[in-house]
Amino acid sequence: MGPAKAGHYDRTPEDFLNYSQESLQIDVTPRSGNLDAPMLFRSAALIVLVVAMRLSAHHDPRPAYNERESRTIDGSVVSVTLRNPHSFMQVAVKAPRRGETHYRIEWSGIDDLRRAGISADTFRSGDRVVITGQPGLGTSDRRLRVTRLTRPKDGLVWAQPMTY
Repeated sequence: MGPAKAGHYDRTPEDFLNYSQESLQIDVTPRSGNLDAPMLFRSAALIVLVVAMRLSAHHDPRPAYNERESRTIDGSVVSVTLRNPHSFMQVAVKAPRRGETHYRIEWSGIDDLRRAGISADTFRSGDRVVITGQPGLGTSDRRLRVTRLTRPKDGLVWAQPMTY
């Protein structure tokens, strides 16, 4: 055997090759520190688990909204949160007898909104918006999955492609 390499293997590459006139033999015996089959299996299982968790983070919002109904609200923007997989807007709607009611508006992720020209600077607190969407399933839910949003002051229109 050749000299040991500091902190790595106890053999040199030449030690793995045994030349003879009839054949070439390569020593593939696992050494300590090398990955063995159980370690490879565990590593592969961990990768699959991480990918599955990442994919399950995006859920289908349809079970939370009534797809058979449509509701329109007219109010002012309170806040906007652009993110993936879904973005949100809080809208204050004034009702004559009930005062102000806040609605939570769910719409596309930040990537889809950016492609449509919508950014964090598009809406300001107090901007008037008219939103049509599917209401939440609960009778007291104050939320909509937006299908159409307009801002009357400049005519901005955004329509949801129904691809959930």
